Amino acid sequence: MALVLIVTIAFAALAAGFAAAYRLRQIFAGAALATVDFSPHRLRPGEVAMLIAAVMSKTIRRKLGFRQQAPPELSLGSVNVKNRFEVILPESCDLSLLSVAGRASVRATVSHEPRIVKRGREYDLEVSILVKSDVSGGETLPVFRQIFTMLEFGKGTGEATRESRAAKVAEAAPVAEALSTFTFSSSDPWDWAALCRDYNFIHLSTAAARVFGMSGRVAHGNHVLGKAIQALLERQAVGFNGDQPIWFEARFRRPMAIPGMFTVGELLPGTGLGSFAIFSKGKKCIEADYGVLHSEERA
Repeated sequence: MALVLIVTIAFAALAAGFAAAYRLRQIFAGAALATVDFSPHRLRPGEVAMLIAAVMSKTIRRKLGFRQQAPPELSLGSVNVKNRFEVILPESCDLSLLSVAGRASVRATVSHEPRIVKRGREYDLEVSILVKSDVSGGETLPVFRQIFTMLEFGKGTGEATRESRAAKVAEAAPVAEALSTFTFSSSDPWDWAALCRDYNFIHLSTAAARVFGMSGRVAHGNHVLGKAIQALLERQAVGFNGDQPIWFEARFRRPMAIPGMFTVGELLPGTGLGSFAIFSKGKKCIEADYGVLHSEERA
């Protein structure tokens, strides 16, 4: 097993070295990065949220200064169980402008007070993009925010009972209809890694995934969510326009093996404007809600 891990690490390091030359074929279904217009007037709101989150991934890891800022209890074995994305000022979420030196800054905070849940403790990692306002005396305003919820496995407390009941209710939430399907190929994780520089072995190597107790490679949750949003947008199955501040919240229920075909189903009832779930082989893997971001939520 040790030999397998060593070979896998060497392979991943070699792949990372050639990442700059790797031709990104497809990020979300039907959109090559080289042809994407990053203007929010061309990208739809769901695409803006997921694309910014992907492009920011490397910056986020650096900005957090994980060893210095993360709680000592938040170990290497922690997993991402929920993500929330907020497009606070859609007109300012233009990657061609955000990439201009000195225009934007990144703020990262880590909660040090965990929530006790059934499987352990949860911490929130919040990352915001700030830009200088042209009309508020140079005040910096948040234009995009992502909140990662990380689970540190361990003993829970009495909160477990309520969480367990809530999880069962969510698992049993009725599906109104299958809205769309999409595929996840063997090469998709490499496309994602080339964009966000997240070379996690469990997404790229079957051998490495098995070392960590999985049956095979698993898809990156944000990548799957991005593909699902793209599929829904293509079918005009989401109810907002590009001028509205919006939010998405995704809860990751179980890993999704790749390659494979996934189904997007509408959930009833939902919060906000709508809810949907992503299924693999008939099992619910991701639940998501979306809606309009109200003024009191934008601070």
